[in-house]
Amino acid sequence: MDLNYLSADEMLGAFRRRELAPVEVLDSLIERVAKTSEVNAVAEEMFDEAHDVARAAEARYAGKGPAPRALEGVPVAVKEEMPIAGRSHRFGSLLTEGNVATQTQPMVQRLIDAGAVLHLRTTTPEFSIAVTTHSALWGVTRNPWNLDYSPGGSSGGSGAALAAGLAPLATGSDIAGSIRVPSALCGVVGFRPPYGRVPSLPPLSLDTYCQDGPMARTVTDCALFQNVIAGPDPVDHASVPAAPPLPTTFGSCAGLKVALAVTIGDFPVVPQGRRPTSSGSRAPCGTPEPGDAGRDPDHPSVDHGHRHGALRPPPRAVRMGVGAGRRPALVPERPRCRRGVRGSPGEHRRPADRGRGRPYARRARRDPPRPRRHHLGSSGRCNTSAQRWRWTSNFVEAGDPRATGRWSKNGRHTSCLWIKE
Repeated sequence: MDLNYLSADEMLGAFRRRELAPVEVLDSLIERVAKTSEVNAVAEEMFDEAHDVARAAEARYAGKGPAPRALEGVPVAVKEEMPIAGRSHRFGSLLTEGNVATQTQPMVQRLIDAGAVLHLRTTTPEFSIAVTTHSALWGVTRNPWNLDYSPGGSSGGSGAALAAGLAPLATGSDIAGSIRVPSALCGVVGFRPPYGRVPSLPPLSLDTYCQDGPMARTVTDCALFQNVIAGPDPVDHASVPAAPPLPTTFGSCAGLKVALAVTIGDFPVVPQGRRPTSSGSRAPCGTPEPGDAGRDPDHPSVDHGHRHGALRPPPRAVRMGVGAGRRPALVPERPRCRRGVRGSPGEHRRPADRGRGRPYARRARRDPPRPRRHHLGSSGRCNTSAQRWRWTSNFVEAGDPRATGRWSKNGRHTSCLWIKE
């Protein structure tokens, strides 16, 4: 039994059966930390305090004292960004020397209350605002699978610690992928909970994009972790009542179909990454389906689609401009003339509609002649090098030389338009 890669669920079962002791697991992980120093995932060691908690957990399993709690005796690595009262709180920066936390992150406090053994804190980039994990304070954190590569960020230290066998569980936080990116790059499991599901400290708790969440090596461990840390907390007004607990046992996935997006937008996929994805995606739970052999999952990206004509932008793609005190103005791109006929705004109609006074289908107005790149300032004016145009929603007579746009049959503009100043 490799204690360093034992899952939290298996660990708890062994503790309850008295086949394994929390102190024994902790000692094995501490030895592992010393052997994997080149990964550089550890920002702070808390081994002395962890031994005290592990011995107390061992006594609970022996029937001395209260009953074991949800994570009794399970080692957990904590992202250094999350404060622990009385301990240093550096955010990976040289500017925070001497900074000591005065309160504990709610997520961390719930781990303590659940009997978890917090034995180390993991590295982050400076102020946790990068998708790679390196800083002037702690140096470069490396991916345990290949030391030439990054574990991602900003929870890269937690992802690397899980992959290196330094802990079965680790904490993370996510705004734009700080849990999901390291989990993907390190081959572990991460879950970014919905906003308010896991309480946090202000001011970050006010950010609807920011969430604390669990990281583990198995889906079961991640669900077990999430069930412990979810629920309301008085310190976070945005926290919501606890949802029903996530399941920790799962049936067979045979027969289920999984949607797979190999390319995301226009990000290229290297052949080394595409080959295992192609072979592994055909039958995740059973026998390959007919027709899967030789199928290339690398679909045309957005840019490739434009070049090959597979994908085209919508004919009325919009850009957003906001004027002071106005609702956002949707500015359609100027349409192409059909069949090579260069027409004026009044002539650009469907062939059957020409001469009938009706505008092109569903196009209520047209852009003024202006450069493609423009800036709509707070005054609501479109500034160009040649002329100035002002946006208005007033009706303008058809004969007004200042006006451009589309006209209805009654000779009045029916919607917003630009007029020349």
